[in-house]
Amino acid sequence: MIKLNHLDKYFFKNKRNEIHVLNDVNLDFPDHGLIVLLGPSGSGKTTLLNVIGGLDKIQSGEITFEDQTIKGYKANKWDEIRNERVGYIFQNYNLLPQLSVYENVAFVLRLLGITDEKRIESNVEYILKAVGMYKFRKKKATQLSGGQQQRVAIARALVKNPEIVIADEPTGNLDSKNTFDIMKIIKEISKNKLVVLVTHEKNIANIYGDRIIELKDGQIIDDRENASQFNYEHQDEDIVYLKDMHQSLDHEDLRFAFKMYEEKEQDEPVKVRFIVRNKTLYIDVDSAYKKVKLLDENSNLILKDEHYKKLEKEDYTETSFDPDFLDLKNTHKQKKLFVSFKSIISMAFQKVVQSTRKGKLVLASFIVSGAMVALAMALFSNFIIPNSAYMKYDNDYVIATRDNYEQMYTEASYDDVMDSLGEGDFLNQLSNPTFAFVDKQTNSEFFNFNTAAVDLYQFLSHPRVVEGEVATEDSEIMITTALADSFFEASIFDFRPTLAQEYGIWDYDDLLHEKLMSNGYEYSISGIVRSDLLLIYVSEDIYYRLISPSINTQTNDETFVMNYKYIKDVSNDDLTYGTMSSDDEGVVVTSALLEAYGHGALLNDSTTWPQDTPLLGHILGVVEDDDIYNIWTTKDELQEMQYIITQNRYDTTLYIHTNNPDITINGFTEHTSLSAYEESDYALSQAQMDVSISAMIPMIIIIFGASFLGFYFLMHSRMISRIYEISVYRSLGMKKRELLISHVVEAGFMTTITSIIGYLFASYLLYNLASSPLGYSPFIVSPLSILIGILIVYVINIGAGSIPIASLLRKTPSEISSKFDI
Repeated sequence: MIKLNHLDKYFFKNKRNEIHVLNDVNLDFPDHGLIVLLGPSGSGKTTLLNVIGGLDKIQSGEITFEDQTIKGYKANKWDEIRNERVGYIFQNYNLLPQLSVYENVAFVLRLLGITDEKRIESNVEYILKAVGMYKFRKKKATQLSGGQQQRVAIARALVKNPEIVIADEPTGNLDSKNTFDIMKIIKEISKNKLVVLVTHEKNIANIYGDRIIELKDGQIIDDRENASQFNYEHQDEDIVYLKDMHQSLDHEDLRFAFKMYEEKEQDEPVKVRFIVRNKTLYIDVDSAYKKVKLLDENSNLILKDEHYKKLEKEDYTETSFDPDFLDLKNTHKQKKLFVSFKSIISMAFQKVVQSTRKGKLVLASFIVSGAMVALAMALFSNFIIPNSAYMKYDNDYVIATRDNYEQMYTEASYDDVMDSLGEGDFLNQLSNPTFAFVDKQTNSEFFNFNTAAVDLYQFLSHPRVVEGEVATEDSEIMITTALADSFFEASIFDFRPTLAQEYGIWDYDDLLHEKLMSNGYEYSISGIVRSDLLLIYVSEDIYYRLISPSINTQTNDETFVMNYKYIKDVSNDDLTYGTMSSDDEGVVVTSALLEAYGHGALLNDSTTWPQDTPLLGHILGVVEDDDIYNIWTTKDELQEMQYIITQNRYDTTLYIHTNNPDITINGFTEHTSLSAYEESDYALSQAQMDVSISAMIPMIIIIFGASFLGFYFLMHSRMISRIYEISVYRSLGMKKRELLISHVVEAGFMTTITSIIGYLFASYLLYNLASSPLGYSPFIVSPLSILIGILIVYVINIGAGSIPIASLLRKTPSEISSKFDI
């Protein structure tokens, strides 16, 4: 079954204290039988057992396990073999102290994947009775004597009916009676299984061994079949043979029988009185013997009314133990994580609750650490997340601007800009028009949105309306939640109700019943859209109404301001002369403007204005007004006039709504001297310009690094406190993956109850600071930044927490046990 070919193993190889613990070992083990390894301490017996059981690795050679040849050390393969096919009896027991005797034995069946509790119970009960430990099944391992722990360790190794039993000094801590009881069971198993046993007792080897192999200094010095007929003289101290004792008293009648036995006739008087009262027997003893014991069913002493008879070799091997009762071949095994997430979290929580005062302070420090990570994340967000404070519109905008010294002295004509736009692009030139709430009783403004930008609601492909509905009429507008909240937070005095409350406006629904005024026009709020930007959404016609560029113009007689208006805001009813065309291509002017130019006759015989008057075309009609110089013109001319008025060679910032940013950016590169960016990229660069990168990056690295190191040492400490438990798990065949997963889950749980709590609390404070009216804040706290930060915290902590266990699991089970002095 097992073949060892030229095995070599060293301790402290290539060092001064190098030990050649296995020296060119070659062995063939049969499919069954009891093979005994003998040798003095340090001869390599236990090391050889560990190598056979996959607890330790070799430097050279190979091991053939049935049809599998294993070279080097393949941890996963050995875990599988040790878990499913090998029962290992450890010299130092390797019991889990927190578990009862029953659970220690049932543990290996659960690890094997058996979920049938009845089957587990029957196997555990049978083997515990066989080793005489069933009555102690509810006791913890720490409540047992050394011999009792050894018997539990033996029961655990045998309960799964393994193909191979590896036993390292299995009777070293047992008395003579238990030694032979256990050896009878092991001998019975060896009739159909392979048992490899280390012992220092030659009597045990001679009585039970089928083959005896002796080692010295890591080499095999003798390998022989055991033909010994040796009989071991043994008298069990727990058995009293009455016929071998002196009988000093023998009285028997119909009701009473009294007999007294002594090792030899004594002179010491013994007085005994028996009292029966209330169906209770009382015994009063008066003698020189200080120890008086009552024999009952719980006593270890056995009385036999016979002479002691010397046992033959066969008497030492006869047993009623039946290994087939433990057979699990037809028992369903379910492959799953041995330790459930629930139990891992439960154990971690109990450790937190039971932690010392110092331990609780350490956990509190990680809450602070989480808060520091939130601070670092709020600063770092300036480098990865566009801040809404630097954004005017949504992400489907492109910004074109002069961003370097050379571009400042170049022109960007309107025609060049229009040539740069892609199909469907829209140049948004509306800059912060004033929309104001008006007191219905006094007709006076009481709050205005003079910081809001205006966008077209036709660009809202999937508006997230939180109150009301999408606008459909030209008299309707929509505002964002950020803009609405700024109104709700506005207050003249801190100790008074907010401005909104003073006017009876308490929530979003109340806002839908209010009107906003702008440029003399009244608008209703149809809906409120979720957004962090300060935006008002309007129709295209409202947009052109709100542009209204004005210029100073001059005639021979006077200088005046000429106001450009949207032609759709006048109709034939407003005209005193002329008629509006169906396509509205042309202009409508006031009589004052017409007379100022002195061209009244042009209404009859000309279709154009003088050449020095910008953007004026065919006159459609006249509105009678002697004081106002207005001209109503087309949307294209309004856009061009707005561009001419608001742009100059030193300050050009254009906002273009586009469905294809790349085409638009390339168009500006090709046709203009301006640089174009997606708005999110531009906002990100602006945020970075306002933050000292050289100061922030080191601080962020320090905070992240401190969090990483802190959690590393926390989880390393927790791992060290569990290292005995880990070594037992690995020795019994638990896979490294399961232990790693359990520590990852624990690290995640510890992160959740410490760092994440601190992170969320600090994020809340920073969010309120960033959105406070105190002015500029270098922090970005948004749902996206919070989510990214949470992920970073988990990655940092779980990564740091996994390093200690991952490093430990690179070692063999034997190295884990020995190097950490378990």
